[in-house]
Amino acid sequence: MACKNPYAKLDDTLKRIMKAAFPEWKGHDVELVVHNNTIDLASDWSGGTRESFAFVRLSDFKSAAVPSQSVFGPQIGGLADYQMVPGVLVVAYLIYRGKRMRPRIYVHPDDVNQMALPAPAVELDVIHALCLLATRMYISSARYGEFRDWTNATKVQYEAIRKDLQSMGLLSKGNSLTVDGRNVVEKWKDEYALLRTYGIEPVEYLKKVRGW
Repeated sequence: MACKNPYAKLDDTLKRIMKAAFPEWKGHDVELVVHNNTIDLASDWSGGTRESFAFVRLSDFKSAAVPSQSVFGPQIGGLADYQMVPGVLVVAYLIYRGKRMRPRIYVHPDDVNQMALPAPAVELDVIHALCLLATRMYISSARYGEFRDWTNATKVQYEAIRKDLQSMGLLSKGNSLTVDGRNVVEKWKDEYALLRTYGIEPVEYLKKVRGW
């Protein structure tokens, strides 16, 4: 089973990996996934969508592209159930309906010490956490309304909390999630899950907030 590590800013090692795997990529961050099982590397274009793969040898950053495989063409043995091995990374680059998505680097557990970057050690109270989560879950025009429904915060309070999150490096000046911000909210599926991590029962909490 795959285990996600934090989103990672591009350091020199990650830049070399991405340059080797997909030289055309010009993004700012990637996603690391620790994986010691099999991966289905068979892919081809379908409706403007395709996930491309490349192998990168960690010792010297030599790369090899994984050939595409149509369901109608000859099957390439081993692609559908490639087994991860130490020393070889798998880089996945998804184009979804014509849009290039964030690359994902699969790392064997034996290589984690060379690759994985720790999540930021950030302590947030529940109100700041809810504000950060709202940024991930909702479009900009809906964020304050959703946040207010969970906190009863005024617009002035909301803006002050966003300033706090900016100072922590979790929101950009434009109030979008930074890489560190995405790492923090990754563990929360929604507001209910967030509250439970703080030992708060969501229904009882909402009764107090909304005066039920």
